[in-house]
Amino acid sequence: MPMSLVEGRRRPDRAQRGTSLVRQAGAWAGGGSQRGGEEACRGRLQGPMAQEACHALLEEMPAVAYVARAGDRDTSPVLYVGRAIEEALGHPREVWTDDSRFWSKHLHPEDRARAEAWWLGVLSGAVPAGRPSSVEYRMVTRDGRPVWFRDRAVLRPDGLIHGVMVDVTEEREALERARRAEEERRRLLAGMVGAEERERQRIALDLHDGPVQWLTAAALRLRGLERLLADPGPRSAAEEVVRLLDRTTRALRGLLFDLHPPVLEREGLLPALREHLAGLSQVTRGSLDCRLEGGLAAEPPPEVARLAFRIAQEALANVRKHAHARTVTVEVSSRRGGLLLRVTDDGDGFDVEAAGREPGHLGLASMRERAELAGGELRVESRPGAGTTVEAWLPIVGGQTERGM
Repeated sequence: MPMSLVEGRRRPDRAQRGTSLVRQAGAWAGGGSQRGGEEACRGRLQGPMAQEACHALLEEMPAVAYVARAGDRDTSPVLYVGRAIEEALGHPREVWTDDSRFWSKHLHPEDRARAEAWWLGVLSGAVPAGRPSSVEYRMVTRDGRPVWFRDRAVLRPDGLIHGVMVDVTEEREALERARRAEEERRRLLAGMVGAEERERQRIALDLHDGPVQWLTAAALRLRGLERLLADPGPRSAAEEVVRLLDRTTRALRGLLFDLHPPVLEREGLLPALREHLAGLSQVTRGSLDCRLEGGLAAEPPPEVARLAFRIAQEALANVRKHAHARTVTVEVSSRRGGLLLRVTDDGDGFDVEAAGREPGHLGLASMRERAELAGGELRVESRPGAGTTVEAWLPIVGGQTERGM
């Protein structure tokens, strides 16, 4: 909608307006094509009846149709404004002719520069004649409320500008509610993941400073006692106890890493997965070939990285405990504005449908809950004798850091 409107109070006569309205309805209905639009508007009507029908259409439709004559910044008079503008803004449509700066003055201050720049682009032919151009902006109603419009205009070869302003306030408000809900979801997710990680860290520290140290000290004392035992029987028994203590200590140290992997915080997701796979290979004494493939365009936000690591960790634990696999591959990639994690093994496989009926079976529920909490999804493909693929997609909205494989 232009900034300067009618020159004086000259109004087009009825015949001029009728012809212009047919073309305007055509441009609106035909996407900027005069011929196709006129046919869409007229339908089976011909002559004056078509003009009157299109006039009624433009007056009654909920959108605000307008016709303007192209000029420079301050001389682009409006020849017609639809009646819907009165309901939308609360001002009689005559004010558009009384005040040449009405449109500009009632633009929302935050949108004025952008909307005026768009209109000047329409006037200057920045968009080729006959091709529509659109913008969304707010106007302020008579009682001070902001109303969002999607303004779509086309400059025709005859120098007329045909446009339609559609009230998209509800759509914009719905988008804003969705944006706020997403922000709240992310805030809750970050809080929950953060609280969970802090608890894991506390438990890991307690285990490190307590049981792990005690077991290490006990093993040292027993090694000292071994040297004092002359009888081979008791000496052999003491050596076996030392081996059990060492094995338990190693298992606890592995558990400490699982609870709180420092490399995840220091270096990111891929190094943490690489280190976890190396540990898994050691635990299985090389019987499981562990592979990491793919890469990320950027390091995901911390809460997404933690969720992805926990899902991979759970899937790999299932492979180690249940799959009897020879090879497991973890693949990480950037996909659809998010992070795609895939864990594939060549193990025994299982009946996914039957497992879904068993609460907590193989940690599937836990993995799925983690993915869905982040606004993502988790899919499991498997069948007996054919291995298993666990695939999780987690959305990423901002907060990425440049890091990678």
